[in-house]
Formats: sequence, structure tokens, C-alpha cells
Amino acid sequence: MSKKYILPCAGFDRPGGKVSKIAVDIIQSLDSSSIIGSIGALAAERPGEIKDLRSSDVVSIDGCSVKCASKMVEKHSAREFEAVEVTAFVDSTDNEDEKARAVVDMVQQHWATATTAPPKTIEPESLEYDFLTEMIDKFILRVKKGLFYSDNDFWVQQEEDLVRVGLTDLLQQMISDVFFVELTDVGHHVEFGDELGSFESTKIAMEIISPLSGTVVETNTNLEDSPELLNEDPYGAGWLYVMHPDDISELDLLKPADEYMTYGVEKAKRELGKKVSK
Repeated sequence: MSKKYILPCAGFDRPGGKVSKIAVDIIQSLDSSSIIGSIGALAAERPGEIKDLRSSDVVSIDGCSVKCASKMVEKHSAREFEAVEVTAFVDSTDNEDEKARAVVDMVQQHWATATTAPPKTIEPESLEYDFLTEMIDKFILRVKKGLFYSDNDFWVQQEEDLVRVGLTDLLQQMISDVFFVELTDVGHHVEFGDELGSFESTKIAMEIISPLSGTVVETNTNLEDSPELLNEDPYGAGWLYVMHPDDISELDLLKPADEYMTYGVEKAKRELGKKVSK
């Protein structure tokens, strides 16, 4: 992640809060591109603030042992982040400016380490054996093998007498960053093509279209606090529902992975061509 996001303590009437305020002022003077977050904006769940948090390398600065900043980051993002606690410098000095400088040094050290750390790599077997992939300009289309796919870009995985449903990599790339998901209740029955909830992204609000007829037996409640999982892991942790299908033969109405790849490549060229060529 290229963006840098700092969430400081909001208790600026207290010593630790004053130190965190001085620290973020110094950080922003050194790097004007860094984003200074707001606990109040996160508490109000402002979409822009949540988007910045979830798309950045995050450092929280806690003014005391209550750790309000860190708790707010944990509530709104599943990503790992660096936490700095001002009280760790209590014994080192009584000077608030010196404490702030120590905080700045820790933040800069974290970013330097994050920048120079070797990039994470995808294991060859995951790419070669589990997925079909196609490069379209700068866009990589990933289609997981062994699943069934609808023309609406949702996938179905058979699990004995149940099915698991999610959205495809193609769809998550077309809609951009998801910040809100509303799922229908367990026990809800739908017909093929019915609405199964909705989600909102920075680009569009969209209905979830059921690729099968059946009854919902489980929902992915993790998406309530971490809707970004739809973008980060659409074939894994970002699944939507587990359903009991009315008729498993409806899978024959869907596309296997190789057919969906052909369909997805043409759709990607139409829908993403201008976007990926910029």
C-alpha cells in the first residue's frame, strides 16, 4: 500500500493527546502526502474516512493505555497496523516535544521497514492449480477452478448438499472499493435471479443477484465490519452466503470456470478497457 494513514489520540486535553498532536504535525510537515485520520469521522463511519483507513499503511498513536485510536482501527479494518503508545516514553523524558520526536522516529522507522520489506508472493501452486488467469492490458482476471459462475458475475461452490455463494474477481474489480454490505437474513428463500441483498462501493450501489433458488442457512457476518474482504479475497474470506438449494441441477444453468473465463475476458475488455489503459 502506498498511502500513509496516521490515526492520533483524540484526547488533546491530556498529556498523551498533546504529544500525539505534536507528533502528527511534525509528520505532516515532513510528508504532506500522509493522511491524518479522525477518530470522530471513523466513529461516524464516514465512507471517505473508512476508505482511506482500509487502503493505507496505518499507524495508530495512543495517548494512554485505553488505546482509543488502536481500538478504532481494529473496529473498522481487518488489516495489520502499527500501534505506538505515548506512555511508553514516560520514563525517558518529561519534555512533550522530545516525546513527540520519539513517536515520529518510531512511525518513520515503521514506514521505512514497510517500504524495504520484500513483497509478498503468491505461491506458484495457488496460481497454477487453483486459478485460471488472463492478462488484459494491466488488469489480471482470476477465475477459480471448480466453481460455477453466473452471467451476473457471482460464483457457486457445491459443498455436499449445500452451496456457498460469492462474487467474482471480475466483479469486485469493476465495482471498485466496497465500503458497505447488506445481507439478507438466514432463513430467507429466493428464486433464481432474485435479490439477495446489496453492497455499495466508491463507484456504484448494486444488488446481489442469487445464482440459484434456495434458502439461506448462513451469512458471512464478517462483512459487516470488514466489507473490504469482498475486494481483498472474493473467492475466500469474502464469500457471501451458504444456501440450501431447491434443485442442485440448477448448477447446469451456470458456466464452468473455462467458459466463464472466455465470457469474463470479453466482458472485461468492454467494461474495463478504458479504465485499465489509462
